[in-house]
Amino acid sequence: MTRDDIATLVAKTFASQLADITLTDDLELLTSGIIDSLALNALVARLEEAVPGLRIPDSDVTPEALGSVDRICTYLSKRGF
Repeated sequence: MTRDDIATLVAKTFASQLADITLTDDLELLTSGIIDSLALNALVARLEEAVPGLRIPDSDVTPEALGSVDRICTYLSKRGF
């Protein structure tokens, strides 16, 4: 999954929250208040659907691992996806 694919997935998943905001790779989704912890779980579900074989353990569902497009890319890369 490319960086553009991830950005598109995030943009589609949170289209209403991002209506007046430009999504950049380093935009902090949680700390900026765009999404909350429940929405982060929705993002995890979408990622797991989009990436065959990906299962994200609850312990990895954190802003540090998945809080921006950049962090998601890094996380997936470290996991071999």
